[in-house]
This record gives sequence, structure tokens and C-alpha cells, in this order.
Amino acid sequence: MRILPLVLLVPLTTGCLFLPLASGPGPTSTPRPTGAVLVGVTFVPTARPTSTDVPTRPPFPTATLAPPPTAIPTLGPTLRPSPTQIPTRTPAPTATPAPVVFTGRGDDVVSVKKGDEPALLRISYTGSSNFAVWNYDAAGSRIDLLVNKIGAYKGVLLIDSLDSSPSTARLEVKGTGAWQIELLPLSAANKMSVPGALAGKGDDVVLLSGGKPDLMKVSHVGSGNFAVWAYASRRTLLINEIGAYAGTKPLDAATFLLAIHADGAWNLSITAR
Repeated sequence: MRILPLVLLVPLTTGCLFLPLASGPGPTSTPRPTGAVLVGVTFVPTARPTSTDVPTRPPFPTATLAPPPTAIPTLGPTLRPSPTQIPTRTPAPTATPAPVVFTGRGDDVVSVKKGDEPALLRISYTGSSNFAVWNYDAAGSRIDLLVNKIGAYKGVLLIDSLDSSPSTARLEVKGTGAWQIELLPLSAANKMSVPGALAGKGDDVVLLSGGKPDLMKVSHVGSGNFAVWAYASRRTLLINEIGAYAGTKPLDAATFLLAIHADGAWNLSITAR
């Protein structure tokens, strides 16, 4: 029983036909070579992983670019407040000093305390007789006859002008009625802009401002003495007449002050160069 299987296996082994190596998809018409024993081995091709099979390395994280910085807000053109925005302190108006007032009745002498600078005297008198005022220096010497009128008087006078050396220290008053004298700084004088016009009555002092004076046209309707002094680098007597007057006079371009002596109404107009 054991020999029979061996006998049967030998013929089968020697007489077997060559079979195809594998039942693969190759063509069946081509005969396989004989005379050799081939072991039927099936080659299974190793499948290469497809692109979908190969594990992909996760991509490197791409750097996210920060968005461009927004424009830095620029400071406005007025980083500092403009001159019109800066609150300015309004200078306090320069007040005219209060006048020094002297009052009396009849003849009298009063002491005047002032410096060497020119000044004004505003004088009024209510009597009906002669009224006169002289000024004196510290040595007691008489300087000038300031007023010499009959009856009531009211006017403004200049003392210690620019071209006079002595300074007033005393005033002598002669009259029968009540009088008042006010001592004022020159800045309290009447003001006139050039070109321009001004009207007044009696004695007065006028400060000029604005353009350079050229021609002065003057008229006076009084009956007494009418005189006009002009002050520039020196004092000049422009007009000295009795009674009514009308005329035109040239002025120095540097004229800054006029002293008028009159007993009536007057008008003047000045043109500029």
C-alpha cells in the first residue's frame, strides 16, 4: 500500500507537461520551452505606492505676512497753536496820570513839583478883571508870562518846552476871581492825525501823529493876538497876528507838536507829504 503511491507519483512527475508559470494575463499562443523543470513561481510585482498612498509631509507652515502697518496718523499742521490761537494778553491802556490841581482866589504863588520834561497847564479863571500867570525856575527867576487876559479865561498851555533850559518850580497868579490850575503830562494834549483837520477855541496844545506834515491851512476869527508855534528839532513861530486870520504855512516834516495862542475860534488842516 505504501509502494503504490510512489509508483504512481513517478510517471506523473516525469511525464508532466510544462505548465505556464502563472496564470497571468500574458498571451496563451506562445509555447513554453521543454526539457527543463521549472518551478512554478508566481512573481507578484511590488506595487509602488501611488501618489495618494505615499504619506505626504505636512507642508511647512507658511509665514503669514503681517499686514502693512497702517499709516501713522500725522500730526496736524498746527502742532503748536498758531499765533491767532495763542491767547494774547491785551495790554492795559496806559492811563493818563491824575492831574495835580491847584485852586485859589486872587493873587497867590504855588509850588510846582515836576521834572525837567515839558508839561501842560490847564487853567480856568472866572473873574472879570485882569488875569495873569507867570512861571519861575528854582532860582526864583521869571521864565515866561503864560496868561495875560481881561475877564474869564480857559485854555491849555505848554511849559518847559524842548528848547528851554530852566524848569518850572513856581507859578505866580494875579487876579481877583477864583481860578484853578491843573498840571498834566504832555501826553494829555489834544491829538490830531496827519493828514487831518481840527477845530478849537482859545489856547491849546496839539500833538501830531500819522504821516509827515506838509502844509497847514489856518483860520482864526478872534479879535486878540493869534500865534502858532511849531515844534520839530527846534521851535518855530509860524503865525503872529492880531484879529482874524486865514492863511497857509509850510511845516517841517518832523513837526510833532503845535502850540496855539488865540482868544477866538480857530480851524486848521494839515496835509501829508
